[in-house]
Amino acid sequence: MLSQQTLSSYEPNEADNSGLKLAVDFSFLKQLEGRNLDSAVYNKTLVNETGIDIKKDGIFGYDIHVANIKLDTLRFPSEVNVDPHVVDGINTVTITLKNLVVSLLADYKIKVIGLSDQGTASPVNITLSELKAEFNFDSTGQINFKQFAFTLGTLDIKLNSYIYRAVFWVLKSFVKSAINGQAETLRTALIAQVNDFITKPTLIDVGFGIGFNLTNIDRPKLDFFTIPGLLLPVIKPTFLAKPKTTVQTTSTLSFGVHASMYPNMDPSIKPDILPAPKMKFNSGDEDNDFSVLLSDYTVNTILFMVQQSSFLRYTIKNDTSNPLPMAIDTQGLSQLIPELGPAFNQTFPCELNFIIDPVDNAQPLLSSNMMGSKIRLNATLEFNVIVDPDPFVDPVKAVVLTFDAEILAQLVTIDGKLTVQIPSTEIKTLTVVSEIGDIQKDRIQRSLDSLFFIATKQIADKMTNIDISTMIFDALGLKAPVFDIDYNNGYIEASINLVKP
Repeated sequence: MLSQQTLSSYEPNEADNSGLKLAVDFSFLKQLEGRNLDSAVYNKTLVNETGIDIKKDGIFGYDIHVANIKLDTLRFPSEVNVDPHVVDGINTVTITLKNLVVSLLADYKIKVIGLSDQGTASPVNITLSELKAEFNFDSTGQINFKQFAFTLGTLDIKLNSYIYRAVFWVLKSFVKSAINGQAETLRTALIAQVNDFITKPTLIDVGFGIGFNLTNIDRPKLDFFTIPGLLLPVIKPTFLAKPKTTVQTTSTLSFGVHASMYPNMDPSIKPDILPAPKMKFNSGDEDNDFSVLLSDYTVNTILFMVQQSSFLRYTIKNDTSNPLPMAIDTQGLSQLIPELGPAFNQTFPCELNFIIDPVDNAQPLLSSNMMGSKIRLNATLEFNVIVDPDPFVDPVKAVVLTFDAEILAQLVTIDGKLTVQIPSTEIKTLTVVSEIGDIQKDRIQRSLDSLFFIATKQIADKMTNIDISTMIFDALGLKAPVFDIDYNNGYIEASINLVKP
């Protein structure tokens, strides 16, 4: 039996080797009552062009086909009830939503008692007067849906046929009956999909040479805990906790995922990295609605996948996107390599190609500790001189530098805003291949060290004061007084708290 826990002892699942962990407090749903979520859902595709069919044979049969269903507007239920309770010794949550209003745009073909009609991007307005779901996870991670049912309230479809509009009040009952009849089908499909995720790996090919592998390591479970109303946890100065005035019981769903990505041309290729560490949610953060633990292991598998897909390439030209304090030509780059200018009889434009190649360069690695995340790169920098504007004439690959670099990056949150800081960079080893004669390696390394810091700092300056709180407000209509990031050895934790404005 899962007993109730106090705030001080609340610790969601802690299995080893979990690359990603999530903890969700369902009480945040109360904050969304009656909220208009138009900006979050507008033009989101729910059903593609393949569509779905709803049929019934017989004299009063119907044949309905809908496709290209997109969300137009969504108003969250006028009433949300989250009820955590214990059933037969197992923690269970019942969620009841009332008056969920959905506006859709859909292509349809409909045939009922001999009448037919069809339309494109036709407005469909639906109100679910009640949707109730009750579920739990047993000790093995098996999901158990005790209830999953909805009651269809209003249903309005803009039909093209005059005859259909005239008799729709009769036909509406057929359509409503067909939709209500899908509740059990949806329930069965939902249970099957969740259990498939829990019990076996999921391989997804998302295209562009990228694959995604989800393997559940931490079995999902529900935790209950009580929150004393007059006792707040020890918190950091930037942590703004929700005030609690009464003792209440709430519920958190926590689970871990071993998430890895791979190049889909050969899924057998795997990164040479350490496994994920044992991760634990920080004490004092239980009052947040969402907490996410992200391991270096998961980030490094993503970096490896991106490298193997040959996406880590960046070209700097002498245009408005140039982040360097010099012109990208033989004269300007002579500040970095003095031998470059005299090697050519006039000033030619150049290209700087920054490459982390899957064959020639070691994989990038990230490691986190209390100070931030250190990124180690083995990269190649090509100085290509364009001696002829003809695109069929190859540029001169004047100098090629291969180097190891370390970047210390920090994510800082202040008042719901996120800033990326680069406190330091360092060029480690350097190899030089030159087509313009002998050049001084030590001088290039010192110059490259300074240049690399300037370039990364300019990139970081563009990621300053990212207003996460406003982004959430635009999407959900809720404020986010707490958006916090904590660094740990081998992983980071992101926490967020949602409240009504």
